[in-house]
Amino acid sequence: KRNIKVIGIIISLYGLFHLTGIGCPIRFLTGISCAGCGMTRAWISVFKLDFVNAFHYHPLFLLPPLWLMGCCLRNKMSAMTKNVLMGLTIAAFVVCYGFRMMYGDGDVVYFHPQEGIFSWIVTCRDWI
Repeated sequence: KRNIKVIGIIISLYGLFHLTGIGCPIRFLTGISCAGCGMTRAWISVFKLDFVNAFHYHPLFLLPPLWLMGCCLRNKMSAMTKNVLMGLTIAAFVVCYGFRMMYGDGDVVYFHPQEGIFSWIVTCRDWI
């Protein structure tokens, strides 16, 4: 039941961010895309059976359902298996994020810290 509540809270927050125009809260605050940027758009593309765009939006879009299946089977996995899978997932996201930041087209993942709310706060502080 706890997992269902957490999933409900996450979905509600995503809905709130979408309705307010914030989108990704990390990008809103920092102006820098996060490692999961594009994942929602990727899954929207999957639901439209557009796998090419899904891969464009986030190449690791298949990991969340795999993790969900892993959570269902976690009692059948050894601690070492869980740790190895977690390490591989983190490594995959770090490598993918780095590659997308360096070689991406700026359409999905970008680095514009001057556009984040933190930058605006620092700039406004100079006015006082």
